Amino acid sequence: MKPVLLLDVDGVLADFLGAWLRVINEHSAEPILRAAVSDWHVFDELTQWHAPEKIDEIRDLCHEEAKRPGFCSGLAVYEGAKEGVARLIEETDLYVVTSPFRGARTWTHEREEWLAAHFGIDPTRVIHTSAKHRVRGDFLIDDKLSNVSAWEEENDGLGLLWRTPSLGTGLISVHDWDEVDAHVAEWKVEQARRKVG
Repeated sequence: MKPVLLLDVDGVLADFLGAWLRVINEHSAEPILRAAVSDWHVFDELTQWHAPEKIDEIRDLCHEEAKRPGFCSGLAVYEGAKEGVARLIEETDLYVVTSPFRGARTWTHEREEWLAAHFGIDPTRVIHTSAKHRVRGDFLIDDKLSNVSAWEEENDGLGLLWRTPSLGTGLISVHDWDEVDAHVAEWKVEQARRKVG
């Protein structure tokens, strides 16, 4: 029996942040380095150089860029993601659970094409929703703390916070695909024990 694994895209497979940083750095007085961004609040990094109205302007430019046809399909794939997902497809019953970008008319279509082109994931295995906590599974891998926390409250499975400090929440943080593989292997051992017992 394979575990049902739910996998986020942006921040886990696709470099959404890198695409936004390009827009931000075109309009910011000082460039923001990727290493300086510690969480989802990327615009907070601008407060030391810009007035609130300038930050709002840059935020609007980023949102408009994300809504543009071709933005979603043009996102870069993180190094190692293809190999990691290929292993997960063999070891789990994998579904992608991804939030559509509000107001982007071509987002869901582009996301499905992107996943098929880069990972061979069939569109029937892609669930477009921001209510990820409502999707049942044995694992959720996501880079957003609130998504993982809400999902764990609603599910009996294991939420894995991707590449983000757990911030004392008790959630398990994973930093690479080998760590994910180890959790899946541990799950399989536990399921086998339950069958014997």
